[in-house]
Amino acid sequence: MKNVKYYLEYLATRFLYTLVRLLPLQIIRVFGHGLARLAFNVLKIRRRHMQENLKHAFPQKSDSELERVAFHTYKNFLTSLLEYIYLTAPGKNRLEKLVQVQNADLLDATVKASGGVILLTAHFGGWETAGAWLSIKGYQITYMYRKPKNPYIAKLLLQTREASDMNMIEKGAGIRPFLQALQSDEPICLLADQDGGRKGIFVDFMGRPASTPVGPAVLANKTGAPIIFFILYRDSANALHLNFEKIEYEIEGLEKEAAVRAIVIAYTRQLEKWIYKYPDQWFWMHRRWMTKEKKSQK
Repeated sequence: MKNVKYYLEYLATRFLYTLVRLLPLQIIRVFGHGLARLAFNVLKIRRRHMQENLKHAFPQKSDSELERVAFHTYKNFLTSLLEYIYLTAPGKNRLEKLVQVQNADLLDATVKASGGVILLTAHFGGWETAGAWLSIKGYQITYMYRKPKNPYIAKLLLQTREASDMNMIEKGAGIRPFLQALQSDEPICLLADQDGGRKGIFVDFMGRPASTPVGPAVLANKTGAPIIFFILYRDSANALHLNFEKIEYEIEGLEKEAAVRAIVIAYTRQLEKWIYKYPDQWFWMHRRWMTKEKKSQK
């Protein structure tokens, strides 16, 4: 029965891919708005959980302000998803035309000087579109991805990513493939804004302690690879902007544990800056604060 359900979901997704790639971009964005209304007002997918996260992060905002941010989070997420399908249509060259890039020279200079660079992003704005842009521009990057439960959709998504020349490594494969890429002077791409579980370390994030993934920090500390943080965001006119920034931190003389913590804090603060600037473009539906910090025994 589950296999039938998975296949029907796949057929619906294939239909969506075909439809979106035939429609004009403006119609796609209107469609995304409509889907957001459905998800927010009718289906209410993770709505209460998201609103609780927003209340903790922005205690100074009124309920009506938080309601607006919550709805626009749905709108941005669903619109970005549809845009990704549209922009990655084979043979259309849409990505280069519609994504405006800032600080690409920083990325080029860092890759040229170091080879092995850690590209770090978050579930923010059009993160999938940003990854596709990097690959179609010729950067040979190894990416980490989480495989969906539906095997048919998992195959479709993998084919879409690989069509953009993205080298995908499934989450759970461990640190070795990424360490090998860095040691071979090849860039890697990671996300580090989900709950880190018991393997993460607790740092303050949006006003609360949050278990944060340490993978990028461990790799940076071990190899000396620089970290370039990138975000693809939407402005008030619906234009898409891809921005690159170097993560700055000082770890000289620190023991391994302290150095890793310093790097984790540095990239967490970088993400916070963007969330405060564009609060409705981060994926608040995540159970980001799911893992609770154990209280020390006195």
